[in-house]
Amino acid sequence: MNALDDKTRTLERLSRLAQSDLVPEKAKAQRIGRRERLVAPILVGNFGPVSADKRLVLNDLLGAEVVPLESPAGTLEVVAGDAPHSTLRLADGSFDETQSYPTPSFLSQPATFASIASPSCRLLDWEFLLFDQNDRAQQMREDLEWAAPRVDLAIWCTREWTELESAVWTAAPERIRDHSILHVHGVTGDREISAEGFAATVFEGGSLETSGGPSLDLKGQIKATIAEAREHDLLSAELFLSRYDEALDDRAAAPRKNTATSKHKVAQPGDASGELGA
Repeated sequence: MNALDDKTRTLERLSRLAQSDLVPEKAKAQRIGRRERLVAPILVGNFGPVSADKRLVLNDLLGAEVVPLESPAGTLEVVAGDAPHSTLRLADGSFDETQSYPTPSFLSQPATFASIASPSCRLLDWEFLLFDQNDRAQQMREDLEWAAPRVDLAIWCTREWTELESAVWTAAPERIRDHSILHVHGVTGDREISAEGFAATVFEGGSLETSGGPSLDLKGQIKATIAEAREHDLLSAELFLSRYDEALDDRAAAPRKNTATSKHKVAQPGDASGELGA
C-alpha cells in the first residue's frame, strides 16, 4: 500500500468516526483538525533579513513573477486560486484589489497585509507566507511566534547568517524549527556557519540575482521536508484513530439491540427503514 492509499484509508476512517455513536463528541471535534492537516495545502513560511532574496525564492518555486522584487517591504500570503488576483488590506481598514499579480505601485500603498492568488499554488499544493522583517530583531521574533502554529515548513533565506539571525532563530518556538531549512547563499568568506536548530541546510556559492534563482538542491530539500511533514501528520492521525479501533471496526458493525416494548413493528437491521447508518 502506497502513501496515497494510506491517506485515503485514514481520511475514510476519520469520516466514519464522525458518524459513530460509540465515539465521544470531544473526539469527533478533534478529528476535524486531524482531517484538515491531511487535506489542506502545505503552508510554507519564508523568513530572512533581505526582502529580494525571499521573493526570488518564492517566485522561482512558483514558476512565475508573482511578487515583484522591487516592491516595498510587507507581509503577504500567496494562496491557491484559479487565476491571478491580488488584494490589499489598507491601513485605514479598506481594501483594494486587482485581477492580476501585484505591481510595485499597487504594493506601494499603505497596507497592513497583502493576499495574492496564484494557480501555481493549486498545482503545487503549497501556499506561502512571506515575512519582510528586514534586520529588526523584535519584528523577527514576533513574526516567528505568530507563524509557529500556522506554517508547516519554514525557510530562512540569508547571505551571511549573522549572530543576530542566529539568536532570533534559537529563541523561536520549537514547533517551527522542527521542519525548517536554512538557505545560505552569496559570499560568506572563510567564516564557519553554525546552522543548529534547522532540519536541513542548503549552501550556495553564488548570489540569487546572478544565478537566476535557488538551486535544485533547495527545491529538492523543500520537497523532502514537506514529504516528511505529510508523513508525520498521517502517522499522528493514525495514532489518534487507534484509540477508537473497537468502535470503528468491531462494535460499529454489530446490530443494535431492540429494547422497544411497543406492540407496533420496530424496524430491524436490513429492513428498508432500519438499516444501520440510515
